[in-house]
Amino acid sequence: MNKIITLLLFLCSVLFFTTLSVQAEGLERPVPTDKEIIRFIETMPFEFTKVQPYKKQPSVNDPGKTMNDSALNMLNFIRLLSGLPAVSENENYSDLAQSASYIMNRGHQFSHYLTPPQGMSSEDLLFKKGKHAARSSNIGFGYQNIVQSIMTGYMYDEDASNIEVVGHRKWLLDPTLQAVGFGQVKHYTALYVFDHISTVNKELPTVYNWTIDQLERNAAKYVDGEIKIAWPPENMPIQYSPNDLPFSLSLGASYSLDKPIIQMTNSRTGQQITIDSEKLKKNEHYSVSPSGYGKLQAIVWRPNSDVIHYKAGDQWTIHIDGLQKEGQVTYIEYKITLFDLQKSLPEIAVQDNMTVFKDEKFSIKSKRDYNYSSDAVFWTSSNDTDFSFSTKDKKVISKRSPNTFIARKIGVYYARMTNDNKLNVKITVIEDPSIVKLIKTTKNVSVKKGQRIKIKATVQPTTAKNKKLSYSSANKKIATVSKTGSVKGVSKGQTTITIRSANQVTKKVSIQIK
Repeated sequence: MNKIITLLLFLCSVLFFTTLSVQAEGLERPVPTDKEIIRFIETMPFEFTKVQPYKKQPSVNDPGKTMNDSALNMLNFIRLLSGLPAVSENENYSDLAQSASYIMNRGHQFSHYLTPPQGMSSEDLLFKKGKHAARSSNIGFGYQNIVQSIMTGYMYDEDASNIEVVGHRKWLLDPTLQAVGFGQVKHYTALYVFDHISTVNKELPTVYNWTIDQLERNAAKYVDGEIKIAWPPENMPIQYSPNDLPFSLSLGASYSLDKPIIQMTNSRTGQQITIDSEKLKKNEHYSVSPSGYGKLQAIVWRPNSDVIHYKAGDQWTIHIDGLQKEGQVTYIEYKITLFDLQKSLPEIAVQDNMTVFKDEKFSIKSKRDYNYSSDAVFWTSSNDTDFSFSTKDKKVISKRSPNTFIARKIGVYYARMTNDNKLNVKITVIEDPSIVKLIKTTKNVSVKKGQRIKIKATVQPTTAKNKKLSYSSANKKIATVSKTGSVKGVSKGQTTITIRSANQVTKKVSIQIK
């Protein structure tokens, strides 16, 4: 009897611990809310479609220097979505990245392994910096700016040469990453990601100075063996979720792989997709990315993009079997919610007040243009009902085209957005102080036949930038006028001299020839 009880207890303990060993694991990472994501975009914007700005333009012999606030915000936005800490820009790393971009552009070589371009020696410091940085950076070609290279290049990593390891992505999601550097020359970009000061000092001794804090923090890196980092993450904007986007799950050293099987289930549509690493179907992808990229190993997969179409509102459950943690069978399950950034952004906000010039076109600016992706929806006024004005007289304020108006009368008016009464703007209409509004001179002038007289004319306001005037005679047989306003009597009679400003303000003067 005791033997039976002992055996039963043993079996129960085996079942108990077996059950514990296969409990589902989540990602266990901070998940930003929609509001937190929107707040980030509002306070730390990134310019997705604008040409790369520079602090100093590159030249033939000078790498130049990029403006990197937008690129840093883009990278930290990605890390926010992934539940990772923000990174900073290191000026030394940016100098290296810019050097790599410069050497690539000068030598027309898109490679991590650079050779000296024509006219440059391998001993030149600029080449040494570029050579080191090219091997220590994500590099891109063909992007309008660094922001584009980060999201649509490095984070997608969907092409045949990159999908196996999604290495660019993994370096940006490196949990130990503290600082980066950015560079771009023409269409060549570099993002310095090998955040190891000791390596820089070894290959480029005495070139850069570092603070004690930088040295101490850089040397004290630690990777949690149980960390899990997914892309796409658990709260993902649809704007960054193309149908051919590879999925990746980076895993700490505590995990090992045993023929993983990934199951994806769309809770909205019920669609189920199973990717068996041992039995891939047509156009499916599975690979293992080693830990040499971004400190962590990762599994990479992609469903057949012909049978999948991601939409805002989808929630995909990702279930992964075939894993072990510290030698024990386990599985990981998490949910990815896709949401529309554009619909989540705040209502259109118009500027508080504006001053416009009489008789000149103006537009009412809004803050809907966040420029967060290449397909962002930019707001424009489309018809007469978009704005109503405190004056109903279209002769006072008239619409010329979508979101383009002209004020014909000086005064203070109010514009209100018709679909949101809280959104209104005060419009003050004034004269433009930089253009001629009035020409002052005598109305009547007389001169004897054969003699000359100078017409004295002045413009108002005195702040007008272009005070130049032109003169013309209505009847040159009676009187002529020079470019400077000197009138000569030709024959007896009366005619008119017209004075005209550059912006077509006119004044007529009656001339009597005696």
